[in-house]
Amino acid sequence: MNYSPKPNATHISKLMNLSFEEFKSLVHQRLVILDRRFMRERLINLDQITADQYNSFKIVSLTSNQSYLYLESEIKLSFTDIWNNSNKNNSLEVLHSNNISKNDKLLFVCLSGWRSHLIAYKLYNEGYSSYYTTLLDHIVVSS
Repeated sequence: MNYSPKPNATHISKLMNLSFEEFKSLVHQRLVILDRRFMRERLINLDQITADQYNSFKIVSLTSNQSYLYLESEIKLSFTDIWNNSNKNNSLEVLHSNNISKNDKLLFVCLSGWRSHLIAYKLYNEGYSSYYTTLLDHIVVSS
């Protein structure tokens, strides 16, 4: 991602209580400073981990308006449900209803990695052991 914030941008950690639409607007205006350390340390490259490492995660596929079949034995949750409910302190209900706790090692998955990064960051700041990945390099198109 080639993203260069403007000088008057705000760090992402101070913007987690905004609605997603407000947050997205700030990103488009380049007014958000991303947490590069988090991005480096919490991005999981699926090509560089073993099957045992992969199996140590609870895989959470983030869906938006479109539904994709990503990986087997995953939990599918709506990105907007998690984002909006975490602002109302109801994220625990959404997660607990899917048997997810702060003791779980979570791997959030989406096609581009953008939404999985945001949710992983948001929940990491709430005490969850969360990581993220993208499937963009792993899509197989058959003709």
